[in-house]
Amino acid sequence: MNFEADHFPTLLVGFDGATFDIIDPMLLEGKLPNIQRLLRDGGRATLMSSTPPLSPIAWTSIATGVNPGKHGIYDFAHRNPDSYDFTPYSSTNKRARAVWDILGEAGKRVCVVNVPLTYPPERVNGVMLSGFPSPPNADDWTYPLPLARELKRNLGDVDFQKPASLVDEGEEDELLEELARTTNNQIRVLKYLLKRERFDFIMTVFDGIDSASHSLWKHLDKSHPKHNPRFAERGRRVFFSSYELADEALGRLLDSFDARPNVILLSDHGNGPVHYGVYINNWLSERGYLAFRGGFETRLKRWAFRHGLNAYNLFRLAKRLRVLPGVEAAYAKDSAALRLVKHISLSFADVDWERTRVYSFGNYGQLYVNLRGREPRGAVEPGAEYDELTDKLRRELLDLRDPRRGNRMFDLVLSKKELYRGPFADEGPDLIFLDSKMLYNAHRFFELATNSLVTPHPVYSGNHKPNGIFIASGPQIQIRGETGVASVLDVAPTVLAIAGIATPAHMEGTALQGRVSPSIRHREMPVAIGDGGRVVEPHDFDDSQYAGLTQRLRNLGYL
Repeated sequence: MNFEADHFPTLLVGFDGATFDIIDPMLLEGKLPNIQRLLRDGGRATLMSSTPPLSPIAWTSIATGVNPGKHGIYDFAHRNPDSYDFTPYSSTNKRARAVWDILGEAGKRVCVVNVPLTYPPERVNGVMLSGFPSPPNADDWTYPLPLARELKRNLGDVDFQKPASLVDEGEEDELLEELARTTNNQIRVLKYLLKRERFDFIMTVFDGIDSASHSLWKHLDKSHPKHNPRFAERGRRVFFSSYELADEALGRLLDSFDARPNVILLSDHGNGPVHYGVYINNWLSERGYLAFRGGFETRLKRWAFRHGLNAYNLFRLAKRLRVLPGVEAAYAKDSAALRLVKHISLSFADVDWERTRVYSFGNYGQLYVNLRGREPRGAVEPGAEYDELTDKLRRELLDLRDPRRGNRMFDLVLSKKELYRGPFADEGPDLIFLDSKMLYNAHRFFELATNSLVTPHPVYSGNHKPNGIFIASGPQIQIRGETGVASVLDVAPTVLAIAGIATPAHMEGTALQGRVSPSIRHREMPVAIGDGGRVVEPHDFDDSQYAGLTQRLRNLGYL
C-alpha cells in the first residue's frame, strides 16, 4: 500500500482466545518473531474480557466500547420474545454503533474482515466481510455484495470461516491443516483488499488459536482429566503451531504496508484448562425452581432421562459408533441430530413454565428468572419477590458442591444489576455464576443434557478465561513496556483517539491517555442507539451501584 508521508493507517488484529500464559514462554524461545517485533518499540497490557468471557459479547464490546446493557448482545443466542425458543444473535441485534461506523462518518475508509457477529454485513464506508458465525455457503457475506463474486473470481477459495473446535484424538494434524488453510485464505483476501484501495482502519480477527485451545489444552497438562499420553506430543505440537501460524499471519499482514501502520494486537479473552461440566437445570429441578409437565410423554421422558437416555449419553454413543455428527455439528441451526435428541430426550419443550421460577440457558449456564411481564408465561413478580429469589439463589450457588469431590464449585455469583447498565440491561441473564479458576463450567450442551450434576466437560478440554492480551505499537502510539490492565471497553476509545476523534459521550471505556499521541481533536459525538435513534447521554444511567466491582472481581481471583 502506498500512503502519503503523514498518513498512518490503524491495523487492529484479533487473535481470538490468545493468552500471555502461552505467548510469554514462546517469546522467550524466539518462536513468535512478529509479536516480538511489535513489543520492541511498543507496549502491552492484560485485556480483561466481558463477563462472561464469551466471544460474541466481548468482540461486540471491543467494537462498540459499551457493555451488553447498551449493545444488547449476551451470548450466541437469545430467547424469542413470545416463546421459550432460542434464536442465534446476528449483527442485526447489535444496538450500539461500532468504531467502524464512527470512523466512517468521519470520512475514514474502513476494512472489516472476519470479526465475529458481523453477519449479515453492515453498510460501512469501505468493505466488510462477515465473520463467525456465518451460514455455510451464504452468498451475502460481503459488503458491498458484488465483492464476494470478485474475490471468488480473482482468488478462488476464499473460505476463512472458523474451523471446528472439536477434533477426535488422532485427528490433530487434520485440525492444523484446516487452520493453515483458513488462515492463509484470510491473509490472501486481506492482501488483495489492501492492494485494491487505501484504508484508514483495518480490523481482522484470526480464529485458529481459540479452536486449538478448546480441543487441545488437555495435551499441555498431565493432570488434566482428559490427558492421554498417547496423543500428547502430537497435540502439543499442533497447539503451539496455532500460535506460530497466527504470528506468521501477523507478519505477512504487517509486510503488506509500505508506511508503518499503528498496530493494536488483542484477544477477546484468554484460554486455559476446563475440567468439569455442570448441569444446573438438574439442580434447579431438584430444588423446585424448574418444573416439568405432567403428561404421559413427559413422564416417560423423565423416567428415561433418570435412567441414562439423555443427550449426553446419546452423543457419547453416537460418537463411538460414528452414526451421528459430533456435538458441535449438532448445535447447528436446524440440526437433524438436535431434533432427534429433543424428540426422544427431555428438553425445554417438557417444562411447565407456569410453575417454573428459574431456568438456565447459555454457554455459561446463566440463570434467568421466569419473570412476569418479561417472559411469556412468567411466574415471578417483579420487585420484592424477584429480589428475594435472586438473593436466595446467590447464597445457594455459592454453597453448591461437587457431589463426588465435596468442594464448592462456584465462588463468583454476579447479578444483572452489578454487571449491566443501559436500555437493554433487562434482556440479560439475572445471575451469572463462575468458578474463578474456570475448572468448572456450566456449559450449555443442551439445556437438559444428563441426569448428573457434574461430568467431565462434555465438549472441551480448554475454555475461556478473562485475561486476554493487548499489544500496541506504531508511529502515533506511545505505549511502552508493561502497562498493567485494560478493559475490552477501552479499545474503541483508543482507536478513535489515534484517529483524532474524542471518545463519544455514551462510551464507557477510556482512551489509553498518555499512551497515544496527544494530538487529539476533542469534539463531542453523541451516538444514537436503538430503533428509535434516541441519543444516550451519560446522565441516563446511575453508575454508583457498580462502584468497587472491579476490585471485588480481583479479590475473588477473577481478574
